[in-house]
Amino acid sequence: MLPDPSHDGCRHQAQLSALQQSLRELMATIQEVIVGQDEIIRGVIICLLAGGHGLLEGVPGLGKTLLIRTMASALDLTFARIQFTPDLMPADIVGTSSWSTPLAAAASSSTSRGRSSTTSSSPTRSTGRPRRPSRRSSRRWPRAR
Repeated sequence: MLPDPSHDGCRHQAQLSALQQSLRELMATIQEVIVGQDEIIRGVIICLLAGGHGLLEGVPGLGKTLLIRTMASALDLTFARIQFTPDLMPADIVGTSSWSTPLAAAASSSTSRGRSSTTSSSPTRSTGRPRRPSRRSSRRWPRAR
């Protein structure tokens, strides 16, 4: 026996209605904090629904961080922010993988996490000047003899 297409249509309609109601509630929750930025809010929600990444650009004080922090709070998600600087490298965000083959031991691999995967990070400056290497990163490489 074939399934009844009208039954599936009703179920899909009910799911779409529930999704629309959830999106309206999300929009209303964000609009309680972010006022007058409906188009930007819709765009960020669409980006989230599409499973993509977004880059919010603008001068300081427009509420970019507040918008994303509010959305994360409304959806019970974690919030992480990356301050882009002129010297930011992809490895700073996603991390690196390395393969080493010491002479006396078996080969091994290691993974280093990027800044975005850490739970706490110090704020970075966007001054255009290169950052000084931290003590930790300067000790990572063996000294030349």
